[in-house]
Amino acid sequence: CKQFLSIMMFSLGLARYYSRQSLDIVSRSNTTIFWQHQAPLPDRGIDMNNNADTFSISGRIRSALHAIEGIVEVMRSQHNAWLHALATLCVLAAGYAFGVSTSQWCFLIMAITGVWVVEALNTAFELLCDVVSPEFHPLVKKSKDVAAGAVLLSAIGAATIGFVIFLPYVTPYL
Repeated sequence: CKQFLSIMMFSLGLARYYSRQSLDIVSRSNTTIFWQHQAPLPDRGIDMNNNADTFSISGRIRSALHAIEGIVEVMRSQHNAWLHALATLCVLAAGYAFGVSTSQWCFLIMAITGVWVVEALNTAFELLCDVVSPEFHPLVKKSKDVAAGAVLLSAIGAATIGFVIFLPYVTPYL
């Protein structure tokens, strides 16, 4: 988990740096992609740096608004997010209807949150891949497939947790 977080923080740092750069692909091999830096992208009036030197409420509000824009982007651009939303509503309704315990709620909430976080990271990863390599490239396809596989694994894990929690409640009705 620590390694994953380290990699994600490093990747986000690179994304922040390279979001101001224009990249052209110079050459490719089977394992390495080489980049050539061009002139910075034109300023579009969007300040991506919300981390002012001093704490401010307005800065935190701007950060929250950017986060909400990200969630809206996931819902708008990812069809599977709607399936996750439907599954989330069904699990919440079933948990309420069956009166699951507090500890079971904790597991359900962690599972739901895990799926949403992985879906959001997958979306961010796919958007970055589309910027870096707008044309088809087999390595970009593989990396997108791996990220989509992570979403699938998290959804299977969440479904398994739901199955284990809800099975005792559903069994009497079968």
